Amino acid sequence: MANKVKTKEEMLAQINAKYGNVMVDFIFKRLFGNKLIMLPFLKMVIPDEDIVDIDYLPTENLGDTIADNKVIFDISCTTSDGRVFIAEMQKANQVNFKNRSIAYVSSHISSQARTHREKNNLNPQYKWNYDLRPVYLIAIMNFSFEHRKDFPTEKYICCYQLRESETHELLNNIVNFTYIEMKRFKKTEEECITLLDKLTYSLKHMHELTAPPSFFNEKFFNDLYKLAELNNFTAEELRNYMKRLFAVSDYENSIDFAKEESRTEERLKNAKNLKALGVDLDIIAQGLGLDRKTVEEL
Repeated sequence: MANKVKTKEEMLAQINAKYGNVMVDFIFKRLFGNKLIMLPFLKMVIPDEDIVDIDYLPTENLGDTIADNKVIFDISCTTSDGRVFIAEMQKANQVNFKNRSIAYVSSHISSQARTHREKNNLNPQYKWNYDLRPVYLIAIMNFSFEHRKDFPTEKYICCYQLRESETHELLNNIVNFTYIEMKRFKKTEEECITLLDKLTYSLKHMHELTAPPSFFNEKFFNDLYKLAELNNFTAEELRNYMKRLFAVSDYENSIDFAKEESRTEERLKNAKNLKALGVDLDIIAQGLGLDRKTVEEL
């Protein structure tokens, strides 16, 4: 018998939250795929850039040749003068994520070069002097990078460019990386003063709230919470969100299970070594959080 299609009210009751979780790609793209959110967001994160308007780009970017891999972005947009902004949401750390960030930015640099080569092929008189336009990647991450020991613990947003190693002189502004590390963001609602603080708090906690914080009264936050409010979704949008929400939950559970399995294996290995050294079995069991029978059977 086919499963009964849930009504919107039934789905809302099952989700049991007022606002969507931004770590679900459906919500991230719903929010940042809207100029009401994306444009003020860029101005908050990159305040030195004069950004008047943006146009969204295809999220798929091809390599230089057919054999090259495609790069798929979450959100990508451009200004009228050719500056490119890529917004990415990352749920968990991945091997070589920083390298992946560089590949994302490089793909847009390559796209510029490819466009100019194509123009040159069509018109031999056309000359390009490598006038590259800046590319900015902004990654909102549900984890934290490893930083050097003196890195400020309260610093949750970091920006990188090409600079001279000793004097820190800027080589150019063509490649730019901004990482918002939400795991490092520890501020309470009352401690949020700047717009960026309020935004980061919202992105991290929105799905736990029943209403926007009362003093987040800028128009931007009214738009943000309205777009994220699940009651404003159609039934089909809710179904799509639920699929992705449960997929994220399954992923997180799998990660937690793998971590616990790893810890258990490490405890058993240590217990076996201690047992071989003649340490009392009760001490081993108590110290490593194992039962005595498990230690006896090693």
